[in-house]
Amino acid sequence: MSVELRPLGVKCNLACQYCYQNIHRNAANECPRYDLDAMKQAVCEEGGPFHLFGGEPLLMKFADLAEMFRWGLETFGENSIQTNGALITQKHIDLFRQYDVMVGVSVDGPGELNDARWAGTLEKTRAATEKTQAAIRMMCARHLAPALMLQLTRCNATARRLPRLLAWIREMAALGVCSMRVHLLEMENSRVREKYGLSTEENLYALEQFTALDRQLPGLRIDIPADLRALLLGDDSEVPCVWRACDPYTTEAVTGVNGEGRRHNCGLTDKEGIHFQKPDRQGFERYLALYHTPQAHHGCKGCRFFLVCKGQCPGTAVDRDWRNRTEYCEVWKRLFSQIESRLAGEGYTPVSLHPLREQWEQEMRYAWQCNDNYSLKHDLKADEHVSASQRRNPPEMVMCRSGDPPPEPQTDGKDMSERSSERPEDRLVKTLDFELPAFRRITWVSAEMRATWEPVITGLGELLREYLPVVWRRLYPLQLCRLYPHKLSRFKHRLNTAATVLEIPDELLNRCLPGFDFDDRKITVLAGAEEEAQRFMALPALSLSSEDTAVSGETLAALHRALGAPGCCSRFTARLLKDGRRESIRPMAEPENAGGGSLRQVAGHFTTNIFLAPMGLRLLRHLPCSPRCKGSIALGKATLAGLRDVCAHNKQPLLDRLQEILSWSYNWSSLHGIAELKSPIFKMIVNSQPLAHKVQVHWQGSREPATGRKGLEFPY
Repeated sequence: MSVELRPLGVKCNLACQYCYQNIHRNAANECPRYDLDAMKQAVCEEGGPFHLFGGEPLLMKFADLAEMFRWGLETFGENSIQTNGALITQKHIDLFRQYDVMVGVSVDGPGELNDARWAGTLEKTRAATEKTQAAIRMMCARHLAPALMLQLTRCNATARRLPRLLAWIREMAALGVCSMRVHLLEMENSRVREKYGLSTEENLYALEQFTALDRQLPGLRIDIPADLRALLLGDDSEVPCVWRACDPYTTEAVTGVNGEGRRHNCGLTDKEGIHFQKPDRQGFERYLALYHTPQAHHGCKGCRFFLVCKGQCPGTAVDRDWRNRTEYCEVWKRLFSQIESRLAGEGYTPVSLHPLREQWEQEMRYAWQCNDNYSLKHDLKADEHVSASQRRNPPEMVMCRSGDPPPEPQTDGKDMSERSSERPEDRLVKTLDFELPAFRRITWVSAEMRATWEPVITGLGELLREYLPVVWRRLYPLQLCRLYPHKLSRFKHRLNTAATVLEIPDELLNRCLPGFDFDDRKITVLAGAEEEAQRFMALPALSLSSEDTAVSGETLAALHRALGAPGCCSRFTARLLKDGRRESIRPMAEPENAGGGSLRQVAGHFTTNIFLAPMGLRLLRHLPCSPRCKGSIALGKATLAGLRDVCAHNKQPLLDRLQEILSWSYNWSSLHGIAELKSPIFKMIVNSQPLAHKVQVHWQGSREPATGRKGLEFPY
């Protein structure tokens, strides 16, 4: 793990037009002050060593910079820094040598090739570029050659400008530079894409030239061709995090520490301009979903390179949504294919063509389901490790010629041939044929907000689990819910009544009751007066055999009316079930958005807010048919009043907080079986019905927390 220490946040002396940190600058959440002791303590707690990062870390006071390097060498035995190089002087180079600092310089080439790293005017930009070039030459002359990191843009990698870039790289290698990292541009908005973005063919051509150059300059390691070769040989021990199934909620490979010692994730994954905190555990939901999602819907299903690529970095995902694969998929597939062919010519069997590839993919999926990241090098069996010997390719393997795209995997013909005939609304709710294991994870906008609100939410969850059954017993004739078997006795105790509690076979109800979760470890129970419970069990929907799925909408609606839902909500739930839709949030928003489209904007009443149901925070037991359903609002108000009536006096402030939390604004979206809920205080992901296309609901609340973070998109 790398600890990226950002003493001044994203403050920088340049204004690179494509910088991914511009999101954070625009959000203006950064505090460009630092405390040396706080930073040291945070780095020690993370286990160190640290990589001095920015923005531009050389904007620190020179004495403080020297102190951090002195402490880093004494504590961890090493130091490193990433800089744009324009501020480096002989004094800095002396400091680097004194404290054994590994220097990385971010630069895209000489002269106009570096113009995207803007300094305010063209004259100032070119002057800053020349200072960076001079600094590289000075460091090489002092036997302190830096590692270079460059972005491929229209400034340096078009067919007209690429020859000069390659000549410059040769010059750098001659000076002693031995390491270069190449990045495809992370494009955060359409302006950057139009001005600086390269096409697939341009990116591929540039990377092909880098691959050839890597073979011609044995003293210089260019990371992309070397990394892709290592991956195809089953060795991921030295490749960067973009190939290692990075969880965007925890960014296992990177922990950011700001100048005040606060921790956050890798900035590449923060698209809202907010440095979110790491959850208590990592998860690999993105990669399980990509494995099952067809490539036509921005997934990776059937791709023979999935074992090594895994959809690549979530920071470069299609449409800036981490649940999609990288937007550079075609570039990587074709480059992998070329290196794959080259390895075959050398006598290797790349993992992408190995007879055991599918078995290894299954092992990788199992590891992810156990929240364990899979390593090609360490988890493949030693006697099957493809890089251990130069085994010849099995004769049935078909190789690609260099430069050819890899064969397309077999896909469901309906995905491609019938998409044009589908209505836009049909495509939006197109479901995929898989289910993810149950999960729920939360990340907070800051450690302070977590300390403030996590106890409140936890306390509310406990309070509602204790008292909602009692209140709902008064308002609903019957209760039908999902719970873990070991909690059945406690559930009966909470009712504090002589109610009958029956366990209902799931096969009878899986087509009749959309749950808030789909955890197959839970059981379904019915609670109520014995006469009402028996009458409910005699309803036609439940008397049908489990093989008979011909349940009418009227029958389903009658079932939910018997459970106490308003008639309009019963009919709404019946329609969902008849359409095979278990996700109810977007359909609930449809009455107020008759115009269609993937985004729904609603102004709901806090009583009908069901976004927090996975956390146990809700007032309604049924699914409301709309955010303004009068019957649901009345039941919600009655539930809150009932809670105030049965709860002790010292619990009343918690109920005030419940109303406040349900009154916030929320941004909910669902894609590929992962629903993400964004609030002013936290983000949450839970499993949902897998949809081929993203659907989204903006819930306009009536109040906002005073302590919420600023951001660049709703609800921040």
